[in-house]
Amino acid sequence: MKTRYVGLAITTLVVLFLILAYFAAKTTVEEETLTRGKIGLIHIEGVITAGSGGDIFFGEPSGSSVRVVKLLEEARENPEILAVVIRINSPGGSAVGSQEIVDGINRLQKSGKKVLVSMGDVAASGGYYIASAADLIVAERSTITGSIGVIHSHLDLSKLLEKLGIRVEVLTTGEFKDTGIFTRPYTEEERKIIQEMLEDIHNQFVEAVAKGRNMDKEKVMELADGRIFTGRKAKELGLVDELGSLEYTIRRAGEMVGIKGRPEVVHLGKPSLFELFFGATAKKVGEGIGEALVRSVKQETELQPFTARVPSRDNS
Repeated sequence: MKTRYVGLAITTLVVLFLILAYFAAKTTVEEETLTRGKIGLIHIEGVITAGSGGDIFFGEPSGSSVRVVKLLEEARENPEILAVVIRINSPGGSAVGSQEIVDGINRLQKSGKKVLVSMGDVAASGGYYIASAADLIVAERSTITGSIGVIHSHLDLSKLLEKLGIRVEVLTTGEFKDTGIFTRPYTEEERKIIQEMLEDIHNQFVEAVAKGRNMDKEKVMELADGRIFTGRKAKELGLVDELGSLEYTIRRAGEMVGIKGRPEVVHLGKPSLFELFFGATAKKVGEGIGEALVRSVKQETELQPFTARVPSRDNS
């Protein structure tokens, strides 16, 4: 009987030891993951588009919502990535594309991972729409941001067609089916319909910023007249949290998730075959396009029907 109790006691001690060893090992792994975790880095360059729009040679544009959402999902599923930094250098673009990226950011945040935004030369309109969903926004002092608003343009070639003697016949099944057609100007009723739609999209924009920045909607509405701000001014207004570089943002991301020292960065998004083949030449071409887009903040031709972009001087 005595031997039986001794055996039971030894078995109990072994079981307790195994349980304690398990939790100790689990805690060690969690601490190592926290210390050695990585930061994901996603670049959004140029005009934001809804959908893909890429091809096998040039790849998907870095502003494609499909591409960005896909990369956000990769970060969400990667246990080594504890936070994501999104580098934005964009004057805006598609309102739908911006909303799709914001939805992707929200899903990533719900998984427990932090999202930070580092603003480049310009992160305005749709670019700011995306940034407003982040846990922390960092901009450079001279970054161009803001432009909270929606723009729509309509090309009316009726006078030109008349001079050229060209007549276009249009048949529709409804009064407003040909709204926006280039052969005639808008009617007053059509202008009213378009304006109501723009106001709705604008209101969605304002609500998203108010929610993401934890600001009163009325306060955001005061700033949502299409104005652009420097990064420094945006910080004063509460649209930006801190001023700093991309490197600074990466280190802040590490601090926020408990990574000691400079965190290891995982560059999300593979270069296209075109970029791999042409190397530095492709990079220079991209930089030239980027510079042109920055200049477009002051003067641009709006081609997309409904966008959330920095307005030109003629449309401001």
